[in-house]
Amino acid sequence: MKFYTLFVFLFLNTSAFCQRETVRGNQQWIQYYNSIKISDKFGVYSDVGVRWKDTFNELSQTLLRTGVGYNFNKDVRVISGFAFLTLRRDGDWDRFEYRPYQEVSVSKLLGKVKAQHRFRIEERFFRSGTEESGIRNSFNYRFRYRFYVFIPIGTLADKHPLFLNVGDEILFNAGKDVAKNIFDSNRLLIGPAMQLNSGLSVSLTYNYTYARKNQGDTESTAHIIWLGFKHKLNLVD
Repeated sequence: MKFYTLFVFLFLNTSAFCQRETVRGNQQWIQYYNSIKISDKFGVYSDVGVRWKDTFNELSQTLLRTGVGYNFNKDVRVISGFAFLTLRRDGDWDRFEYRPYQEVSVSKLLGKVKAQHRFRIEERFFRSGTEESGIRNSFNYRFRYRFYVFIPIGTLADKHPLFLNVGDEILFNAGKDVAKNIFDSNRLLIGPAMQLNSGLSVSLTYNYTYARKNQGDTESTAHIIWLGFKHKLNLVD
């Protein structure tokens, strides 16, 4: 009887997995990050991004985010801020997202390798962009944990340090509007970065994302190329 119960359980779960629809695609992201040191403890951290899909064939999303951070010491920082996103589908801006967020990051230098843990909580308010979209307004929380390492791999022209960045981020949803995707997504991250000068660096990251949709039994995978620019300003020293 126990064997029969186990067999039925495995059969039902395998059947459900086989029936799950998988949407595959590719995306291209360009993002600019800016940090401004305004005192020994406080800073302003902002980024703006534009995202396409299907090899730059369709503009899909824009992002603007900013927050105020407090540094407890050189290893621990907290940030509270706000993000605004526009989401495009079938040629229309069909959703807007208003996203307060709070995060804490903990960094540690292990020899020459820098390791970072980042915990972020987001409160996501979605509003329909058009009456014809058929998308209702909704709200949910999202919890994110990212582990990242920055590995020095050499220099270019004897003056531009090179790094290999490797990490993984896992995301979970919560709230009454979350039906199918308590597990939101997982992002595997790897790519090189170069320090152009003391205040500017550039990175090219490959991001493989696996995600669950909130409608039906649907999942998605995406191969993402992510070009990032990081700019640091110091108003203190």
